[in-house]
Amino acid sequence: MNDAHDAFVERELTRHFEAKPDKIWVDQAPGHRVSCAWFSAAKTGRPWATLATIGMSRARMVLDARATDTDTARTELVAYVDDAEGPPEDLAALLRWVGRLPFEPNPPTFLGWGHTIPLGRPQFAQSLLTTVFTINPLVRPDKGTIFRVGDDPVSLLWTTLITDAEYALKKARGENAILDLFAANRHPVALARSRPSYV
Repeated sequence: MNDAHDAFVERELTRHFEAKPDKIWVDQAPGHRVSCAWFSAAKTGRPWATLATIGMSRARMVLDARATDTDTARTELVAYVDDAEGPPEDLAALLRWVGRLPFEPNPPTFLGWGHTIPLGRPQFAQSLLTTVFTINPLVRPDKGTIFRVGDDPVSLLWTTLITDAEYALKKARGENAILDLFAANRHPVALARSRPSYV
């Protein structure tokens, strides 16, 4: 791993998921480094594989008036994928990129509940998913404080993707409208790359 913080986060995630990562994509880029770990379902005993960033929590994000009570200044991103896919290089790269965004200098910001990042095009072949959507995990064990860095709690932030039409609905009616769509359509926990738009 890159440094002592990354090694610490890897140990904490290993404790939380009760398994060591099967694969780690190590970020060698300059600036705020964010690596990504893949935990297979076979090791965690979960119905899906799990991706989690390592290193986003190295620094505190700059929270502003948009922050909710559940947003934390330090977080790591989490995504759930079909275990049969194997280690998803493309999604790991996306999570590492998203994890670096709050620490860009112009200006520094934060990622939290209900945030969206339009990417301008579908992210996968034969897919309508164009926009990153971050919310608190719906998977019960992944909710709340997972570990601490000093006195700061570190939470996981579920990172999934939505379509252009769903993004337009979110802008018009807010984050809860997307959650209502997820519930009405039995939105899967694991990323469904080729799912239809719910709008």
